[in-house]
Amino acid sequence: MEARPFVELTYHPVTSTEDALAKLQDATKDSAIDYLDAIIYDEQRGVICLGHFTDSPNPLYPITRFGRPTDEWFYIHAERLLRSHNGPVTEIVPVVDYLFRYDRGGFWVGSFPFKYFHTPFNRFTRWFLDDFLHADFMYRALHLAGLSDQYIIQDVGVPIHNAKEFLAYLDLQLKCYPLWLCPLCQVSNPLQSTFSNFAVKRSVDALEMMLNIGVWGIGPKVHKDFVDVNRNFEKMVYAMDGKKWLYGHNYYTEEEFWNIYDRERYEALRVKYHASYLADVFDKARYRQSPDKGSRTAIARIHDWVWSIWPLRGLYGLFQAAVGAEYLVSRRLSIVRLERWVRFWK
Repeated sequence: MEARPFVELTYHPVTSTEDALAKLQDATKDSAIDYLDAIIYDEQRGVICLGHFTDSPNPLYPITRFGRPTDEWFYIHAERLLRSHNGPVTEIVPVVDYLFRYDRGGFWVGSFPFKYFHTPFNRFTRWFLDDFLHADFMYRALHLAGLSDQYIIQDVGVPIHNAKEFLAYLDLQLKCYPLWLCPLCQVSNPLQSTFSNFAVKRSVDALEMMLNIGVWGIGPKVHKDFVDVNRNFEKMVYAMDGKKWLYGHNYYTEEEFWNIYDRERYEALRVKYHASYLADVFDKARYRQSPDKGSRTAIARIHDWVWSIWPLRGLYGLFQAAVGAEYLVSRRLSIVRLERWVRFWK
């Protein structure tokens, strides 16, 4: 698909999840729409984002960018438009800014470190800390700090006809807003789409529209409660004939996992490409429970106690991520930007 320099983006407000699902399904039937997703801010507020390529921006619409440190994060910008307008709003977005519109702030996950470090969350602090608030850096820091067991970070795909029930479950059990919605089109030929035959094995022939739901929020502080929330989440995904993206925590037993994912085809690929000696995807993706405290050595318990002191783990994760090569390259680019800014004002 040939790219164009701009995306004409229209924000359509919705007042319920039912309204959002109906508008998403209608939009998937419109061939003029090149881009489509939605943000649900709570059970009564959301926005459907419809975009299409354009070579010549309409002068009636403002040009808005999201890639510069001074630009507003996309989800915050969209919510402000909802508050200040009663109907649809259209803007022109450069294509690179559109494609990477969620990078700064990592959708809204970037707000979590502000809460963790008890730091004011405003446009100035987001600008000042911009180098630390891109998706790759934050995800790396999260895992290096060992804090991934405190945040619910899950992506799932469910059939569109089950989406209303699943969203009602999320509202009742998690209240984990905002939510990200993105329709996924299935096709029968697996070479044409990575989402082919996406449904669970018991309904593998169903090629209806799926809905990707991004669920990212702060989880329960008690570890057992955190595990229970994720386990119940997985059971609900399965009950809705859905699947999870495996980059998040996975609490399935091995039997549960292979009852969802096609082990026969997977093992055939491992044999074909001589990869059978490597750990399989279940072993790589599963969450590894720490040993019970009673079975741990005194040194290990002291280590756990030290790392439980706020904010040591967060600071350690930031430091380890900051000394990485990718961050240093980004930092040098930031210095170049600063020098250019100083020369401009001189």
